[in-house]
Amino acid sequence: MKALVTGGAGYLGSTIASAFHDAGDEVVLLDDLSSGCRAFLNSQPSYVGDVGDRALLDRIFADHRDIALTIHCAARTAVPESLTDPVTYYRENLAKTITLVDALVEHGCPRLIFSSSAAVYGSTATDVARETDTLRPESPYAVAKAVVERMLDDVCGSEDLNALSLRYFNPIGCDPLLRSGPHRSEFQPVLGAMLDASTAARPFCIHGNDWPTRDGTPVRDFVDVWDLARAHVAAARRWPADGPPHHVVNIGSGQATTVAELADVVSAELPRPLRIEYDGRRRGDAVGCAAGIDGAQQLFGWRPQRSVRDAVRTAVRWQSTGHEC
Repeated sequence: MKALVTGGAGYLGSTIASAFHDAGDEVVLLDDLSSGCRAFLNSQPSYVGDVGDRALLDRIFADHRDIALTIHCAARTAVPESLTDPVTYYRENLAKTITLVDALVEHGCPRLIFSSSAAVYGSTATDVARETDTLRPESPYAVAKAVVERMLDDVCGSEDLNALSLRYFNPIGCDPLLRSGPHRSEFQPVLGAMLDASTAARPFCIHGNDWPTRDGTPVRDFVDVWDLARAHVAAARRWPADGPPHHVVNIGSGQATTVAELADVVSAELPRPLRIEYDGRRRGDAVGCAAGIDGAQQLFGWRPQRSVRDAVRTAVRWQSTGHEC
């Protein structure tokens, strides 16, 4: 099987591409390198350009008429940035996805995996977020993801297209073989911020220790990025042809980990423990929840295999390489 991965030079796209390569599949990568790393393109067939460039998409599908699956990871991903620059997020994450979907339909590429987000649930989710929950997106980033999902409902109901929207929770870690990993950006997830604090010998600040959790700090569902990549391979292999033309599935660990618990795991993997400070809750912060992941098991037989500690260990190893794009 040959798969096109948009955003293939990014953190998630490059890891997914490695998982497909390990499974014996061919991949074609597309990335505009606005935030991706050129080194992650490696020796795979690749195109440097914009996923919203229809002429480029036409050329890719003409060059690779045997593309059987498209995995759409290309997107802007920083929620705070989306609040200050919503137009960019609706253009990059919504309008350009419409261009891609139109190209898939025209070129007869009938299978799409869309990288969605748990952000569509908003901050009012209960202890476990399930695919049937009411969506309450609270940022332009989340709204764009939710609108794409709705668009796929409509398009898949009227065109020869089957789509799978995977709602990612909080990917951490990296490819166990260290072929790629997270690289620096202005908005870093909590694990990256912890590792940066350790490198700079400064405290890591946890916002709020009065949340209704077992230790008072917020909870998150941290999923090892290699498990997330494996989910795409499992979906490509076992995603059923019958049933609704558009499925929505959570991808997480199924476990809620508090930020303080994550800090303990990180400290155990570092030469010196993290120094923790506490500050008040921030506007927009949420207590958090775990992912309900039974849908992935039922639809394509996927369950996570790696722990938070596994993910932290690979992240620490990746940081120690001093990789720069």
